[in-house]
Amino acid sequence: DFNDMEQRFIRLLTEERFEHVRKDIGDTYKVMMVDEFQDSNPVQIRIFRQLMELVDETVFVGDSKQAIYGFRGTESSLVDDFIRQRIPPKESHKVSHRPRPELGRTANDIFCHAWGVSKQEPDPDNPTAPYDGLSLHPDRNTHDGQDPALQHWNAPLKSPRATKLDYLTIGRKIRKIVEDKTCKVVRKVKNKKTGKEEEILDSIRYGDIAILLRNGTSTGDIAQKLREAGVPVSIQETEFIGWAEVQLVLSLIRYIINPEDRCAKADILHLIGGMSTEDIIINAAAGREDPLSSLSAWLKDLRSRVSVLSVSEIVDSLALELDIYGNSAPWGLSETRIRNLDFLASVAREYEQLCANMNAAPTLPGFIAYVSDYKTEGHKVDRADTVKVLTCHSAKGLEWPMVILDEL
Repeated sequence: DFNDMEQRFIRLLTEERFEHVRKDIGDTYKVMMVDEFQDSNPVQIRIFRQLMELVDETVFVGDSKQAIYGFRGTESSLVDDFIRQRIPPKESHKVSHRPRPELGRTANDIFCHAWGVSKQEPDPDNPTAPYDGLSLHPDRNTHDGQDPALQHWNAPLKSPRATKLDYLTIGRKIRKIVEDKTCKVVRKVKNKKTGKEEEILDSIRYGDIAILLRNGTSTGDIAQKLREAGVPVSIQETEFIGWAEVQLVLSLIRYIINPEDRCAKADILHLIGGMSTEDIIINAAAGREDPLSSLSAWLKDLRSRVSVLSVSEIVDSLALELDIYGNSAPWGLSETRIRNLDFLASVAREYEQLCANMNAAPTLPGFIAYVSDYKTEGHKVDRADTVKVLTCHSAKGLEWPMVILDEL
């Protein structure tokens, strides 16, 4: 596995009998570039130390504030120590040209508080001046006539006990902002006379606005409320194969094919049993009783009938007899999930018809392969002048003049 590959690479770089490998690397490569450096684990950092000795130049790109792989063994403190020891202060990037000053300084406040350090922003004119190691100096022009960069909308909840915002009200507010043309954003346009880009203030459009959520379970409901308020919306939907209920059926089929398929078993435990990845690993390591024992008996009986059932009948049996229709309801968007399960059944019948046309026997492994390559049309909608509703994760690297944050 990947951990073995790392350990073996360390041996290639450190043991004398592999000196020819070091020489070959040094003769072949002159520059090493490491992206997402903040997600490096201790073994990878050791590898980088060895490789730095073999190349002429090394470039590290990373941000400790974006470290998200601690569960894989990454250690941000080691990364920070490495940076302090190996990278001169003047070569550490301390200026951000993206956010307006209010947003940049708010981000600095949030991260310094989270890290428990005293805020001290860098001085762009004095690279060696002390600073907190987290803050970035926001360097972007602000134009007269722009609204405040950071606003709080006191949007009502659906009811006193609700936890979700009333997006019908938010939609009306968005529509008023666009139609009144009072909110201004900066656009870059080319000057027809000089041919150079210039910044101008222009009225905000629907396409300038994005709503970012913590997860994607409510995007469809939110989009519907915004449309009721007269706001054009587009959402980035998941291909049907990416939905949990479809993955559950496919994992059950893989488990029927091979009861020793641990990945399929882990997916079932997570989706049906609600077990976390950590619990699944601990349970397996401790040799505890199989949490799927009762389900395994039912699947064993179904496996004995595979020879007399068609692929579509097996899909129907899994969805109906295990009541995946009902069990997926707590995940939200129940109507969409029902349509996905029905669509999966229709894909099974389509696969059977394709096999019949080719005089081939339909099989469960063949169906898994067929579904894995299946592409649907119309799932990804990204019309230009619409409000985008998507998750923070899927929005990484994208920008809009106005961003509404919810569920954070």
